[in-house]
Amino acid sequence: MPAERPRARFLTVVLTATLATGVGAAFAAPALAAPAFAAPSAADRALASLVVTEIAPDNVGADDYEYFEVHNPTGSDIDLAADGYSFAYTYVDSADRERDVALTVAEATVVPADGTVVFWLSYATGSVDSFARSVDDFRAHWGAAADTTVVRVTGQPGMANSAPRGIRVLQNDAIVGWSTYGRTAAAAGQSAHFGLPAERTDGGMDLLAEPAPASPGSSRPRPSPRPRASPASPASTRSPIRLS
Repeated sequence: MPAERPRARFLTVVLTATLATGVGAAFAAPALAAPAFAAPSAADRALASLVVTEIAPDNVGADDYEYFEVHNPTGSDIDLAADGYSFAYTYVDSADRERDVALTVAEATVVPADGTVVFWLSYATGSVDSFARSVDDFRAHWGAAADTTVVRVTGQPGMANSAPRGIRVLQNDAIVGWSTYGRTAAAAGQSAHFGLPAERTDGGMDLLAEPAPASPGSSRPRPSPRPRASPASPASTRSPIRLS
């Protein structure tokens, strides 16, 4: 029995050395992978800023009352000047700004949280003289509610009766998004309605309906009905969020 003592002492030394060299780290808990977060969708990004929800590019008779409507889907008021927002008339349904025409908002404007402002494109040329009309005239022409906020914008002598044309939203001269109309160009007295993008990722808003009845100042975000998934493709499809 005494002959066994050196072996026990040897094993103790080896075990101690092994632990000291860190081989025991093999028994440490594995490192946890960083949690994966989904990138925000185009609709999520649009909900964080101003969106153009309606454009009326042609009137019955003289085009004294052309307009575009802007909605603020956020939980905070947006001061156009303080927050660096501006608008431009665009000739394309893309991010190409080469032919954009800058628009000037005639007065200090705040778009309230979950609120809407109607921007009245005002100009005088030929038979059109928007400046000879009042905001009350504008509301009466379109049948808008008396509390509809209407603000004049200048810089573009009318919206073309050809397509695509539209309105771009900018913040600190960077593109936020845009909305462009098509068939509405040839539908006097009608408008184009837009919603948050379901599939688009380029910055453009989804065209929900055109031509459609004009409704300046009445847009509120609500989800459009989701189509039933077909048996061949059971995966759900994201539907646009309707803003009208």
